[in-house]
Amino acid sequence: MASGLDLREVQVGIYGTRSDLHWYLEEIRELLDETKQHGSPGMAYELHYLESDAPGSPEVPEENQTSIAEMYEELPEQWRDEHPGETPDNRSVFEVRVGILSTWEEYDYLNERLPLLICPEPFHKGPCRMPWSVASCSSSVSPELRVYLEARYAHLRD
Repeated sequence: MASGLDLREVQVGIYGTRSDLHWYLEEIRELLDETKQHGSPGMAYELHYLESDAPGSPEVPEENQTSIAEMYEELPEQWRDEHPGETPDNRSVFEVRVGILSTWEEYDYLNERLPLLICPEPFHKGPCRMPWSVASCSSSVSPELRVYLEARYAHLRD
């Protein structure tokens, strides 16, 4: 394993159509492939998404579960506020998760760039293409996160 590589995850909640989701996944894949090509030896990633009714934290007991839709309940509200009188049509809440084995610099770069794929100009007028929210975790933060990241992404070390 290359020096300085560790497991990390970036989570991006979005409120959009399935077409929006697939567009975003392709944009992310291109960014990840480019970063990997120019990145440190051994860098690896896994990209997946969760539907709105999926549990946000599968390791939490079922009675304490929060769904993806509940975790990002502000996103549909934001969309309605920004599009008064419009119907949301086929929009739904999704969470895109990017598990990465990377250096801290690569993780920091991706953590910053992933939202910019949706909103390239953070201080623009008007609403974004779709409401979004970003969070991330690193195994260096807590023993619980290390256990989660190892269980979910240890195969990236192979």
